Amino acid sequence: MVKQVVKQVVNFWILTPKTEIMECGNAMTRYCEDLLNAGTCKCVNVLVEKTHETIQNTIQKDATSIQKAIQKRLEERGITITDLQMKALVFFALNPTATRNDFISSDKRITEGGTISIIGRLQELGLLRREGGKKEGKWVVDIM
Repeated sequence: MVKQVVKQVVNFWILTPKTEIMECGNAMTRYCEDLLNAGTCKCVNVLVEKTHETIQNTIQKDATSIQKAIQKRLEERGITITDLQMKALVFFALNPTATRNDFISSDKRITEGGTISIIGRLQELGLLRREGGKKEGKWVVDIM
C-alpha cells in the first residue's frame, strides 16, 4: 500500500510541469526508493507535504488570476464592488458547488447575514447566479 502511494506521488512530482518540482523530481525518486528499501514511511510524509504545498500555491495563483480577470471586466463595465464581494466571486469561481456556509468558513470576517447581503448584491448586479437546487446546484460567475 505504501509503495503504491509513493509511486503515485512520485509520478505526480515527475510529471508536473513546475520547474521547482522537475528540479528535485529525480532526487526525490531516488530518495524515496532508498527509504522504501530501508522500510520507512518518511518519504510519503515528505512527498505529501510538498505536494500539498504545491497545490496550495497553484490555487493561490489561480485565485489571483481570476481576481485580475474579474476586476478588468468590471472596470470595462463600470461596476465597482467591495473587497468581500470580490472575494465571494473568486471563491465561487473556484468552488462552484460550494455552499454559503463554505464561503462563511473561508474567512472569519464573514457572517451569515453578510453573506446573504453579498450574494444578493452580486445577483442584483448580474455577476453571480445559482443554477440548480440547493443540494445539487452550482454557482455561476457571470462577468460578461
